[in-house]
Amino acid sequence: MNAYIKYLLWSLAGAVIFTAIFNKGLKIPLIFAYILAINLVTYFMFWYDKSIAGDGKKTRIPEFILHSLSFAGGPFASLAAQKTLRHKTQKLKFQLIPLLALAHHIGTYLYHYGYFS
Repeated sequence: MNAYIKYLLWSLAGAVIFTAIFNKGLKIPLIFAYILAINLVTYFMFWYDKSIAGDGKKTRIPEFILHSLSFAGGPFASLAAQKTLRHKTQKLKFQLIPLLALAHHIGTYLYHYGYFS
């Protein structure tokens, strides 16, 4: 199976499962359950990629997937994983894309709630 499809499906499945657990089990509102879940999945994917980085036998998580998780709602986890795991800190795009994703989410929030009208 293609690495993009494999890791994308695992990420989506994790986000859906954790969103359901947080929403139904812990009674957290759906949007907050999703944000918590996608950040948990994003952090886990960064951790997993870091853990297999020197292995050479396992397929690394494509950078596109890690960036997509940032834009899907996980910029907080992307930034936290870079700091705590010291992973993907040398590449400029890994410093900029989570910040752009965070700015995108903040801008969307502000626009949605009428701060730009």
